[in-house]
Amino acid sequence: MMSKKTYSPYVKCNLWEDFVQFSKGAETVVYNFSIKEGSFHVYAIKERIYTHKELIPLPQKTEITKNGSKWKFKSYTINNEKQPKNSSDLVVFSRQPLQKKLECGIPYTVIPKLSRKKGKWTISFKGELNPKTVSQFLSETLKISKDRVIEGDVYSL
Repeated sequence: MMSKKTYSPYVKCNLWEDFVQFSKGAETVVYNFSIKEGSFHVYAIKERIYTHKELIPLPQKTEITKNGSKWKFKSYTINNEKQPKNSSDLVVFSRQPLQKKLECGIPYTVIPKLSRKKGKWTISFKGELNPKTVSQFLSETLKISKDRVIEGDVYSL
């Protein structure tokens, strides 16, 4: 009795360089950026679907409270990130957008928002990608036409 081999059309590439190598000349490239999930996903559809995922190491929000002369910071993070041991481990908050780059080289912006509710200050973060910049980057890197780069998601049937 022979068993059937399972075949998956998905190939997960942990390294960006591997993804680029196997995805050059793809028929279609699909990407999505989710600050809530804390990740950037890109899929290249060729003879198989090559995938690459990068995590964005930012807290979703940080609450700041003061009890007398002591400040208390509590970050709500993704992927079980560690909390700072003390307030000196934190970065000074700025209301200016932060310009960052994913490991693969795609630039994105992190926009902080400071709000106060019932004596608690909260800093929440919103990430933004410029779709034209992403399309241009993926088009040049993967040697495909910009009109074949789509912002969206890939689902299995």
